[in-house]
This record gives sequence, C-alpha cells and structure tokens, in this order.
Amino acid sequence: MVLLPGYQQAITSAIEGRNADYATYQPDSDWYRFEVVSGRGYVLELFDVASGLGANGRACDGYQRDGLGLIVYDNQLSLLNRSCTPNHRDFSSGNTHHTIRIDPTASGIFYVQVKPNNANASGSYSIRLLPRHDEPGASWDATTFEPNNHRYSAYAITPGYLNALTSEIEVRNQNYSTYQPDSDWYRFEALSGQTFAIELFNVANSLGGTGNACDGYQRTGVSLRIYNPAGTLVSGQCPTDRNVSAGNVHHYANVIAETTGTYYIRVKPNSDAVSGSYSLRVLPKYGEPDAAWDGESYEPNNSVWNSFLISLGSEHAITSQIEARNTSFSTFFAEKDWYRFEATASQAYIAELFDVDSALGVSGNSCDGYTRTGTAIRIYRPNGTLFAGSCVPNGTTGVGNVQHRVLFTAEQSDTYHILVRPNGPNASGSYRLRVCVNDGSGVCPAVVLPTPTATHTPVPSNTPTATHTPVPSNTPTATHTPVPSNTPTATHTPVPTNTPAATHTPVPTNTPIPTNTPIPQVPWLVLLYLGADDIDPETRQPTGFARAVDALLFKLRRMPYNPAMELVVFYDGPALGDAKIYRLRPEGFIDVTEQAVASPLWPSGWTGERGHREVDSGSMATLGNFIDWARAVTPPARYSMLSIVNHGGGWAPDYNDPPGQPRGGSRVQAGGWRGLSLDMQSGGTSISTRGIGQALGSTQSFDLVFYDACLMGMIETAYEIRDSADYLVAGQNMLFAELPYQIYLSRHYLNATTTPRQLAARIVTLYNLGVNPRLNPFTIAALDLRQLRTSRPDNLAVRVNTLAEALLEALPDPTTPNDPLVRVLLRTYDATQKFDYDSSMTIDPRDGYADLVDFARRLSESSDQALPVAAREAALAVVQAAVGSDQPVIFANRAVSGVYQGNIWQLNGANGLSIFLPLGERDERPTRIIRVGGKDQAVSEPQLPYYLDPNQLAFTRDVPAWGQLLERMEASVLIRRTGPYVAPSPSLANSVEFDDRTFKSAELLHGIHTVYLPLTVR
Repeated sequence: MVLLPGYQQAITSAIEGRNADYATYQPDSDWYRFEVVSGRGYVLELFDVASGLGANGRACDGYQRDGLGLIVYDNQLSLLNRSCTPNHRDFSSGNTHHTIRIDPTASGIFYVQVKPNNANASGSYSIRLLPRHDEPGASWDATTFEPNNHRYSAYAITPGYLNALTSEIEVRNQNYSTYQPDSDWYRFEALSGQTFAIELFNVANSLGGTGNACDGYQRTGVSLRIYNPAGTLVSGQCPTDRNVSAGNVHHYANVIAETTGTYYIRVKPNSDAVSGSYSLRVLPKYGEPDAAWDGESYEPNNSVWNSFLISLGSEHAITSQIEARNTSFSTFFAEKDWYRFEATASQAYIAELFDVDSALGVSGNSCDGYTRTGTAIRIYRPNGTLFAGSCVPNGTTGVGNVQHRVLFTAEQSDTYHILVRPNGPNASGSYRLRVCVNDGSGVCPAVVLPTPTATHTPVPSNTPTATHTPVPSNTPTATHTPVPSNTPTATHTPVPTNTPAATHTPVPTNTPIPTNTPIPQVPWLVLLYLGADDIDPETRQPTGFARAVDALLFKLRRMPYNPAMELVVFYDGPALGDAKIYRLRPEGFIDVTEQAVASPLWPSGWTGERGHREVDSGSMATLGNFIDWARAVTPPARYSMLSIVNHGGGWAPDYNDPPGQPRGGSRVQAGGWRGLSLDMQSGGTSISTRGIGQALGSTQSFDLVFYDACLMGMIETAYEIRDSADYLVAGQNMLFAELPYQIYLSRHYLNATTTPRQLAARIVTLYNLGVNPRLNPFTIAALDLRQLRTSRPDNLAVRVNTLAEALLEALPDPTTPNDPLVRVLLRTYDATQKFDYDSSMTIDPRDGYADLVDFARRLSESSDQALPVAAREAALAVVQAAVGSDQPVIFANRAVSGVYQGNIWQLNGANGLSIFLPLGERDERPTRIIRVGGKDQAVSEPQLPYYLDPNQLAFTRDVPAWGQLLERMEASVLIRRTGPYVAPSPSLANSVEFDDRTFKSAELLHGIHTVYLPLTVR
C-alpha cells in the first residue's frame, strides 16, 4: 500500500490474528511504500495502536521487545533502519506508539515493514508519513498543533510575549498501547548571538506530578529542554521545583544561539500518567528584536533576561505587584520580578522598595533558603553575580514607608539588574520601586509635584495669538498648495541631476545656526520612505501591503532606542490625510509632521490641516524634500542609509505626463505599477527609474540604499544611482512584506562600529527572518555600486557593452529565428534563470527579466561554434566583474527556492543582478491611453522604445550596444505579450502570436505562516 506524505494522509489497518487451523510461523506484518526526495527529512509514526499489539516477544529482531517494530528499506530493499523497541522515551509519545526518522540520501521509492514483536499479537493501528517541518506538505492541526511528537515535526512558535500559544499534554488512551506521556516539540528561528528565555506558564495542576519520564530520574512537573539546529541538548532541565520557577511561570530556561538556524523546544511531563493544558512563549532577551513587556504590569519579567528597564530618578518610580499564585496552576515559588538600569562606573546609587503592601511582609524561605520576613531587593552585576542587597529588608511595609533600601557604587558602566522577591512562598501584593543617584544623603529625593498654576489657567499664552498663528513660514503659500510645487522645480527637475544642485548640497541649514557648539556626530542616519498609499480611492480595492507597513510602524514604536542611529520615517498610508513624519528619539517614536510642513526645506507638496496631512509619495520632489529636511534636522552622521519600501517592478520608464494625470491611470501596469512609491490618492503616481536617479542625484549621497520592493535588483536600476550611493540592497524577484526593520536596526546589528558594507550584508542575511523560507522563496543581494562608476574604466557596464558589441558584430541584420547564432542566444536564454516580471506568481519560461551572471556564464561555457570567441571571452569578463573579482559588484547574495501558494519558484540560478532580456516574448505593456466612448482605455505599447531612449536610462546612454542587441533580436521573438489591451489595428500580422494574460502589480508579498486546518468530509 502507498503512504502519502502529510498527517491527513494517515492509513488505519490491522495486524491479523494467526489462525490456529493454519500452519503459521510468524506474526502478520504489513508493508508500505512511499516516495522520498534526497536531502529531505521524514518521520514515520505508528499511533492509536491497539493495546493487544503491545505484548512482548522476539519476532522483530530476535530479542525480547514490546510492541510494534518499524523496519525501513531503500529502493533496492537494502535495510536502512530497524527499530524494534517502541517503549523508549525517545521513540514513543502519548498515543503515538512508535516513531522513526528517515533522512534519505537518494530519491526514489522506500519501503517500511510494520511487524509486532509478539508472534501472536493482533489488532488495529494507524500509520502516517510526516515531512520534516520545513519541507513541502508539512502541516499541523490549528488547535492542538499536533502532530508534534518528534523534533522533525516541531510546530513553529514566533518569539515575543504576545505570540504565546496554549496547548495540552494529551491523555494516554487506555485502549491503545502506549509507553510514554505525550511530549510536544516546538521550534523557533534564532540568529547567532541572540539570547532567548523560554517560559512554560499557566500549567494545569494535573501536570505537576512526579515521575522519571524525562531522563530516568525521579522529577516533578513538566520538563523544558532546548536543542540546537543539530539536535543537541543545549539548555533546560527536567526538574521544575527548583530556581527555574516564578509564580505562575512553572518552568523557564534560557539559550544563547551559538549558530544561526532552527532551535527546538521539547515539553514533556516527568510523570507518565498526567495530562492537562499549558502555555508556552519564547521571549527575546531585553535589547533584542521583538523584546517587549506589558505597559502596566511590566510582565513578563520573571527572569534576568527579561528585566524591565527602569529609568533613574524618583520621578520615574514604578508601581507593580507580586502576582498571586493561581491555585489552578502547578506552581512552586512566589513570583519574582526583575528590573534593570544603566549605570555609570564609580557612580553611587540607591535602590528603594517602598509603599509595599502589608501582604508582602510575611515570612518564608523563598529568597535564599533561610526563613526571612518581607520582600527583598538584590542587585546583580552585568555578569549576573550578586553585588548588593540581601534577603532581609531593613524597613517596614505600608504606604509612605521604605521597606528596603540598598546603597551601592557601580564598578563599571553597564547594565545592572535588580531582583524583587518576597520571602513568603504564597505572598502577593503591590509595591513601588525607584533607583536614584546618591547625592550624599543616602535616600532618594522626594518628588516635587507641580502646583496648579498658570499651567492650568487660560492665560494669553493659550489664546490664539502669534504663538499659534501661522507665521510667514507657516502661512498657506506655495509651501502647502499643490500648484507649481507638484511640477519638478529646479530642485528636482531633470537637468544634469547627477551634479548636486546648489539647493541640495549641504548648506548652512545643515549646520547648527542657534549655537556655536558643534553637534556631536552620530554613527548612522537611517531614512525609511514608506509608501503605503496603494489602495485605489475609486474602487477602494487593495493592491498591496498597507497592513504590513502599519505593522512595521507598530514594531518601530516598540523598538528600544538605538543611540548609534538617528531614524526618520516618512509614511503615507491609504487613507486621505494620513501622511506622517516620525523620528525615533530616546523619549519615544515622535510625530514631527508639522515641523516638516513648516520647514522652508520642504517648500511644496503638503495639503490638508494639522493632523490630517496629505502629500504625493509618488513624486520625486517629495522624496528629495524628505531627504533634505531629514538631513537638516538631524546631527551630522558618519554613515547614512535610505530604504524605499513600496511596490516595484524593475526598470520603469518616465512618461512625462502632466501632474495629476499619470500614464495608465490607477488600474494598469504602467509607471504606476512598475515605478517606485505608488500613490493612489494622487492618481496613481510613482517614481520612474530616471526620477529616482534625479531625486538621489540632487542631494547628498548615501552610503547604503535598500530597494525594499519587488524586482529592483537589476543592473538598469542599480546603474542609475551608482553615483548617489556606495551600496545597494535589492531583490531580483518578488519580495515579501515581513519588513523586519526592528531587527536590521537593533543595537545587536547596527552600532557605532557597523560599516555600510557590513549592514548591507546583514540585511541580506536577516531578510525574511521568521517565516519558513521554503514556503516564502526569495532572492536578495548586496551590490557594490562603486564598481559601476566611470572611475572604474573596465567596470561591469562597460563589459556588458563589449559583450553586446561582439554579438552584434556576428548577428545578421535583420535576424531570423533560424540563424545559428540566434538559436544559440535563444537556447541560452531558455536555460537562464528568469524572474517573475509580469507578477503572475510563477517564474515562466518567457519572462523578460533574466539573471545577468547566469546568462553570461552560460555563454562563456558554450561550445557552439556559432558563438564567436570574442563573445565567449566578453561573457566571461562580465561574470568576473560581477562575482569573480576581488572587488565584485555582487558581494552578498541569498537565493532560496521553494513553493509559494502552490507554485514552485526555482531560484538556483539567481546570482543577485538581473538585466532586461525579452527574448521569449516582446514586452508590450498597457502604458498608453486612448479615448474610447468618452472613457480612458489602456492600450498596450512596446516597451523597448522606452528602453532604447538614452534620456530614460543612464544604462542605455552608457551601454548603447545592449539595447541595440535587443532591438536586433526582436525580429526573432514571435510572441507579443500585450495583455488584454490590444488596440484595434489592421497591421496585426497573423504570423505573430498574442499573449493576452493580464499584467499584475508587482506588490510585496505577505509571508506564509502556514497552519493547515483538517479537511472534514460529510
């Protein structure tokens, strides 16, 4: 019988009883076959096995064993693995009788034999083949997260206290043959150096029993063990009734990731006869991405790794509580709370616990094992050793009293930790805590509250006087009116924009005018340009990812302040009047929109009232103004980064349309789809490739630019900004809207010593973190744009031109499909890695964006005599400049193949840089508008003329032979990709095939965090 992969493909069968009337020698055994793929992992599970099959015997391997054995053979029927002992703590889990892991090194048909140990056993059983958790077909029940009985079937849990999940240890069914309690496996992704605390909490009382199921020794409660990507135990333990419990947190453990990869959690009770519910969460250590706490209770702060930050000073005292132990849960100790503060070496401090609830004054031995009274505070050094404080309070409880005061002097400048812990094992109640600089008095100063004076009385300062009346800089002039300000002025007009215009070079506005004290330089200035205005205001149909950008803003608001960075964020969402500018400051994520509106550095474009501003994010003037204003209001930075987050589409022509009437309107793939920063509220405007070059070319250059948009990893788009940035991060195919900027910009990855090259490479490494890469395939790369500059006389662009010249010299004019060299080029194109340029969600054989390195490498390795030697040599030179030299253009690249929404995306040939290569179909997109019956109608038109225009692309201007090669080859391309927008014309030849599939928007995709619900047949 055939076993299909997937937990819903389980088969139920039976071991038949031996008939006493027949001559028999062995028990019944069942054979199954299944198909495997080399390099993938699988788990075979026998579950719901009838109790009669649990008897012992020698039938499986000649040794006395219990239960059903599993024996696996390869496609030659060679024995791969024999497991005849299900009653082992690693092979059995609750009602799962027996598991066996399979790691095939060859693809093909494998076989498994199910054989009882007892020669007379009979009864029913079920069997299933489960793909490893990161393989296609892996799925789980959305409620129970089963099957997760093996490391290979671990269920994914996302770090963060809001992502806790609740599950249960299932009851062992007495009708089945079982040996061990149910154990559950989970997994999470970690980067090398990250620290996590894993907590089991709200664990049912029924799970608090004693037994030896975890490690063979008598233990209590539910064990928690952590394994690294190789499956080696690295943290956690089996007993819970020790110092790894706090209040309703039954068990916790911490792990520091030694390598980047998938880490595993096993939850298993010590008693083999228990069942019940529990909750689990994976908490990043403070300072790590996604570390967060409840704003009122400061939980979870049950371990030193999750200490809540307390600011210095009596005015920053916090009020919290020791929570009561819930009698419904298995608990062992009273709750304890951890806090932290930043100390300066040799500075004296005071920590005070005051206004302590009298219920926290009871006695017990929870703090240090000796009977004490009250609630203690203890101070710990940055390395975790006890530094000051004790378990014996030196004051009394009650409002107005300081129950415990600790004086100490910091030994070093770093993070110190404070533990608040009651001695009484069942104590609960509120308290207040403060940490102050010791001014010599030995006590924290009292907080002087402001008296209700003119602050609360309406005085002239609150009347509408000059204080609130728009002054000349705020009056509604051209600054706020969308008139000539929407037309590119000298600031952003297409003039020799590669030369910085005077208005955009560093001018006195970038220097501190009011003071003679120089502003200290910060290591990094980071600008995020978030264009989420991509919902058609007429149809209100979403085309993209406003929700993802809103989630990014939420993460940025909660991100700990990074002193190595000034962060300024531009946001334009889908609602009218929602445009904002934010700055991340030590005091929080601050709305500074009105400062930008009032600034003479942002002379035009804003409309609307205070709090309801709108601006055209699809305008290169808006992008340029944002850059200039942000540089002026922030301190000078050593390095700078700009990230543009929106739709993309590769190279995008500029149609020179009048303002307010973008070519193609809002519903066709014109500049409005392919250009960057699509803005639907402004009629579907976007920024062309030329426009981006002009906007960045007329301002101070960046060290790093990130095109966080689809299909932008092209030599045409990179070349346009080669003099405006040193490095570029971009993707060749569709990208995803995970947007983990709170990770990219965290102190762990961006600090005072981080260089632009390092940050670019780290973004490539961290991209799409948190989702299954095999279900979210992508390609992303970091490029060194300096290698494309004319100061490098033999740069990559020059070599591409040389390759095109060599091919042009050997090609006939005009070409025909049967010409030998044309056939070589078409065959090479057919084999070259392509990308989804029409956003069909499939990588098609005729897609018009191809990997430059893959194409050139295949030409260089061709032995076809029709290909000139000069062309082979030129192609090899292209490969060497792109990836093979000591200073390559592409210095970091990740290409992850997989399945997205059922479509296979094979990206093995992605090297990091694409080029326009429409040799499978002529690119004729709907970028022209005609008037039909009083309505605008989109009409397809060839895109190659735009590409050939040297005023459109700097790459075409400097590499003219490549466009000429495409023009020469077009006669041999017999399919015209028009979409359903072909204009009526008598010139349409019958010999040309038309493809009228619709072009779609190249929008950022949403990552798949898949949970498959079971199918129910009625």
